[in-house]
Amino acid sequence: MAPVPPRRARCRCRAALPVPLPLLLPLLLPAGAAFNLEAARPVLFRGAPGSFFGFALDFYLPEPRSVSILVGAPKANTSQPNVTQGGAVFHCPWPPQGGCSAIDFDHIGTRTHDFGGNSSDGAEPVEFKSLQWFGATVRAHNGSILACAPLYSWSPPKEEGGAREPVGSCFLSLGNFSKFVEYAPCRSDLNSAAGQGYCQGGFSADFTQTGRVLLGGPGSYFWQGQVMSATQEQIAAGNFPEYLIQEVPGQLQTRQAAPSHDDSYMGYSVTVGEFSGDTTQDFVAGVPKGNLTYGYVTILNGTNMKSLYNFSGEQMAAYFGYAVAATDVNNDGLTDLLVGAPLFMARSGAGGARELGRVYLYLQSPGGAPPQPPGPPLTGTHEFGRFGSAIAPLGDTDLDGYNDVAVGAPLGAEGRRGLVFIFRGGVSGLRPRPAQVLRGLGGPRAQPDFFGAALRGDTDLDGNGYPDLLVGAFGADTVAVYRGRPIVHASATLAIVPTMINPEERGCVLPATGHHVSCINVTFCLNASGRHLPGPIGLSLELSVDGAKAGGARRALFLGGGAGGAPPSPTRNLSLEVPNGGTPRCRTLPVFLRNESEFRDKLSPIPVSLSLALDPAVSPPPPGLSPLLSPATRTRLEAKAHIQLDCGEDNVCVPDLQLEATTDRRAVFLGDRNSLNVTFHARNVGEGGAYEAELHVRPPPGALYSGVLRPHGNFSALSCELGGGNGSSPLVCDLGNPMKAGASIWGGLRFTIPHLSDNSSSVRFELQIRSKNANNSQSPVVAVAMAVRAATRVSVLGVSRPDVVTIPEGGWGPDPPQRLQDLSPPVEHVYEVVNEGPSAISQGTLELSCPLGHRGHPLLYVTGHQGLHNCSATHGLDPLRLAREPSPGPHVLQRRDTAGDTRDTLVCPEGECFRLSCPSGGLERQQRVTLRLTFHLRTPPVRQREAGPLSLRCDAEFRVLRLPYRVRPESHPRHRLQMEAVPKGVLGALAKPRRPVIACSVCQIRFNSESQAAAHYQGNRHARRLKGLEAARARRGGDTGDPPEPPGPAPPPPGEPPERTGTKHKTLVEARSGLGPIRAFPRGGGSGTPPAETPERSFHCQICNVRLNSELQLKQHISSRRHRDGVAGKPNPLLGRHKKPRSPPELAPLPFPKELPKALAGGGLLPPPLALAAAAAAMAAPPLALRPPGPPLLPGPPLAPALLRPAPGPLRPAHAPLLFSPY
Repeated sequence: MAPVPPRRARCRCRAALPVPLPLLLPLLLPAGAAFNLEAARPVLFRGAPGSFFGFALDFYLPEPRSVSILVGAPKANTSQPNVTQGGAVFHCPWPPQGGCSAIDFDHIGTRTHDFGGNSSDGAEPVEFKSLQWFGATVRAHNGSILACAPLYSWSPPKEEGGAREPVGSCFLSLGNFSKFVEYAPCRSDLNSAAGQGYCQGGFSADFTQTGRVLLGGPGSYFWQGQVMSATQEQIAAGNFPEYLIQEVPGQLQTRQAAPSHDDSYMGYSVTVGEFSGDTTQDFVAGVPKGNLTYGYVTILNGTNMKSLYNFSGEQMAAYFGYAVAATDVNNDGLTDLLVGAPLFMARSGAGGARELGRVYLYLQSPGGAPPQPPGPPLTGTHEFGRFGSAIAPLGDTDLDGYNDVAVGAPLGAEGRRGLVFIFRGGVSGLRPRPAQVLRGLGGPRAQPDFFGAALRGDTDLDGNGYPDLLVGAFGADTVAVYRGRPIVHASATLAIVPTMINPEERGCVLPATGHHVSCINVTFCLNASGRHLPGPIGLSLELSVDGAKAGGARRALFLGGGAGGAPPSPTRNLSLEVPNGGTPRCRTLPVFLRNESEFRDKLSPIPVSLSLALDPAVSPPPPGLSPLLSPATRTRLEAKAHIQLDCGEDNVCVPDLQLEATTDRRAVFLGDRNSLNVTFHARNVGEGGAYEAELHVRPPPGALYSGVLRPHGNFSALSCELGGGNGSSPLVCDLGNPMKAGASIWGGLRFTIPHLSDNSSSVRFELQIRSKNANNSQSPVVAVAMAVRAATRVSVLGVSRPDVVTIPEGGWGPDPPQRLQDLSPPVEHVYEVVNEGPSAISQGTLELSCPLGHRGHPLLYVTGHQGLHNCSATHGLDPLRLAREPSPGPHVLQRRDTAGDTRDTLVCPEGECFRLSCPSGGLERQQRVTLRLTFHLRTPPVRQREAGPLSLRCDAEFRVLRLPYRVRPESHPRHRLQMEAVPKGVLGALAKPRRPVIACSVCQIRFNSESQAAAHYQGNRHARRLKGLEAARARRGGDTGDPPEPPGPAPPPPGEPPERTGTKHKTLVEARSGLGPIRAFPRGGGSGTPPAETPERSFHCQICNVRLNSELQLKQHISSRRHRDGVAGKPNPLLGRHKKPRSPPELAPLPFPKELPKALAGGGLLPPPLALAAAAAAMAAPPLALRPPGPPLLPGPPLAPALLRPAPGPLRPAHAPLLFSPY
């Protein structure tokens, strides 16, 4: 019996069993490759519901060829009398045969003892086996089984009131169930919490290779915990069933430590391994709450329990040491250590912490140095999944020479189904990516299955040479057996002969067409081997040529043909049988090069790939599990061939690409469509061609591609496509494949930038030539920049409504006026501002100034304005507040010809002015704003009305103040407009002398200057007219013998004003009187003489044969070029557009007599102007043809004389009109 440590004063509270805290983690499975554990069809063993069947498990191998499974169910009911849920251990044979059977470790119920006759019945219970969790720990070694009940309680004789102490107890089965002995090292005299009263011995346990038992008791010494170890022989020698307290000779155990180690839970987990360099395995114990709850793991010497190494956790309360395991993962012959910390919290990307769990690996190194971690620990990826709750060495499951490890996350995945991760060993430790992930057995449940809370491996159940894995799910009372599948190690080689394809050498023939093609040979060889696999191994292969190219872009195909007559194709699928461990099998397939016109890429290599997989259809697997390829097998191989180029012996083309680019615009404008052309010159001045040469153009944001410039001159026809499918994506233009050495290509591209942004002061087009060559594949980037500018033009248009106001004889009314009718009819000036663009205007102002009067007498009376708002004026509107009455009737408006007017112009600021300023808001391109100014004219004094013309001019100016862009404009444009008000006969002092009229009375032509008149008098035209007039006079009265005087300017008749002596005036007078070449006729449909006051007439010009409806049309016709040409005798240009009509056969040509022009000119048949024109036309006309007489065009009686009588013309007023001209 070990000496009792000194008792310390502690609270006598009952401690509960240290149980794991649940961690809930939604699992996101990593995309690990499938491993060789058969996950699709596990073998399941199920226990009684609620028994926690699967809480602990192990393999049982009493003999080399006999293997079965041991499963603990700590809440199962047994046949023990007066024991409820005492727990049991079940033996499950393999292969499964009728289920599992409970092992009868203890058939005795609760034992009693008579302590001196104090009890009435003579005995009191001294041990309590109900809810003792027997089977919570199960371990086996050869024919021995250790099963423990960590919550087994007893009542020490020295305790008053029969207090129960959970000391824990274990049973050891020896000799394949031939003998059962109890091992309860904590049931001792060191009772109470200060000693081993709460030891919970058997909370963890393990066997060494020699069969030595190792127990963990985390509750001893105020839960400092301890570990104990004894050989099976020592346990059997110290076993006396009739005694409760037993002493095991030679037992090793840890002692009580300082109070600072209380609540450390040493022995929470235990395992064994060799760490001291001798032949005796050492003990590993987890202490998850030691070291200020950081946790640590201690390695104790297996001979004397002295501490060798301690490994501390990195985070408080992570439960570092919750699970421990020992195995050699890097195949160096030294045992390595694994430690689980399922409550570890890792930082996430967002900065928060999540409970993910970790597993730490410590590798031993030769020389006795402390084990060190090889790299970062394994961290779970599923929050609250409790990654690291269980760790089990698996052995070499895939036979790659490195032991593998399983790690459980019993609350991982959706619905807390549980997960088990399989990590492969390697030379540097465990690989960070799991090779396989096993999922929980069922769907979501109210209570978790705790799949993966218990793991056991490194044993071959089915004898196929591959270790298997046991996974417990005590929440579902299930144990799953995952068997290892056979592994096939396969190897393949792939070769291409020759590796260079010469398009000029065509040694193969296409079976379907007979065409000769260039080809190469693809040869592959296969080898395979596997343990416990009888017969050959079936492999399936897929060969692909130029697989990186899609569809019809592949440059090479398998030739096809052969016994199967397969057509050419880019892939070949084959199935082969390879001897297991025998000689390799090889095959050769021809591959041919397609015509060069069917593909573009001539530079990059042509890959040929081989994919390898097992084919069970070729060689069915043996009974049991189907094999799979080893993860170390290369399942994909690739070889490459090249197309021979005209680039020398090394087949390497080195171009030298150069690029120049310009544009036809130096600037682009905001708001404009900005159509532009980008011209480029691409050259290759290198020694080799540039294959798949392309021009890449990156336009600025907002630019849209419109097309290529039409080929002209040295411009080439281009083929361009947008890279992204929209107008502003990069543009790619084909420059040739190859773009040969010395090539020079000119081209042009059209773009528009309709939505230009003002974020930058310039826009850039970036151009570059790119090819697929390995050397000098690109040209330098060329940038074509244009400045971004803001500019606009504005125009101000105006019109006066009306433009002429007639002043009555006595004026409009008294002055000063009393009512609005005492003024002229309203006159409206309409000003229209147009933004002609291209840029928009954000702010502007329209300023208007008009003179109000002359020499102190007011003339303009402004009554209002419309259109623009927020206008400010220097004078009030309608200042006299005149009464408004309905207008008695329409007023007469006329517009007069101002060609000969001489008037004085009254402008601001010569006198008092009316000024109006109106701000305008934003104006987009072609947007308009209008301002209407309404005013009246006041009656001027009589002396002013009779004096002469006077112009009252209004000035309008629009100024641009601001443009809505960050880019500053070069200038703010403005536009000025003048609107004139011209009253006639206002101030005679201002009248200017009129220019004298210069005209030829013979030819009826007016001249602008005396030099024009002198040139006319010396010309042939004037001489012919004079000769015609002389001949006419000779026929009338003979020649007087006096030469005619040279004509000069016709003086005006005496007493007539100059404006009444002009051609227009005389023509109008002749028209009204019915004389001359232009006559006035009454409107058709009337009878008799029309009334004198009727102003409507029609006028007929005999020279031009034109009928006019009004005097206004008459004035316009007289001023037209057509009438002037007719008076001068020129032919009508409209008639010259058509061919001369052919004479009908019934018409006979008649010679035109030479005397006819003279008769027409001087015979008095026609008025003088018309006679001269007719004579000139007769001289230039061809011979006439006579038409036979026919019926009259207008049958019936002749027209009445009243219809031929001229109608009186309109009455002109005696005073002049007032004219308003916008220009």
